[in-house]
Amino acid sequence: MALAEAFAIPLDAPAAHWAHALPAAVTDVFDKITRAGLGGTWFALAGLGILCGILAPRASARRRAAFTETGRRGWYLLASVGLSGLAVQAVKHLVGRERPWAALDVGPHVFAPLNFDGKYASFPSGHTTTAFAVAASIGLMAPRLRPWLAAGAIVVGASRVIVLAHWPSDVVAGAFLGAGTAYALAFVFARRGLVFVREGTTLAPAAPGIVARALRATPAA
Repeated sequence: MALAEAFAIPLDAPAAHWAHALPAAVTDVFDKITRAGLGGTWFALAGLGILCGILAPRASARRRAAFTETGRRGWYLLASVGLSGLAVQAVKHLVGRERPWAALDVGPHVFAPLNFDGKYASFPSGHTTTAFAVAASIGLMAPRLRPWLAAGAIVVGASRVIVLAHWPSDVVAGAFLGAGTAYALAFVFARRGLVFVREGTTLAPAAPGIVARALRATPAA
């Protein structure tokens, strides 16, 4: 929090005033983009992966390993989004920072700790936390997608500032929380031989390309 507040001093208030002055047409576009940071879509995706794992014993021999691996990846994505989501809610209510739309005239340093009013749920950004947890999780499992995933998460984070839901420092904190949770859980899974393998101090997918190969495989005669 201290780092985020240090970052807030020069940037938060000017960014909020800049966003407030944007045309309504621009704000409307980013209001739609910001929905990508909602957790429901990603919980559903994780659920589909988990379902594949449940169905693995009934899959064909060629595809059983892919179904099992997809299930494990579903659990990992669910854990990343779920745990980071719980953490962000706990911090929000503990800190109680007022949102830009309510504090535009007084600045980014209005706090009401232990307040459960959504008006005081600015720090950190939950949408950004989810976006970066998803980007980091999927990026670790599919490294080729990392640039696109990172770009998407950054756009979601920017949208939270543009719609005056968060100060920039809220977004920065959310990005670190989401990505950090995903990376920490990846090492936990790797330690148990699930989803990832450790290569020194880095991680790699445990079974790269297994799902794509299974989808391309023709059923045995």
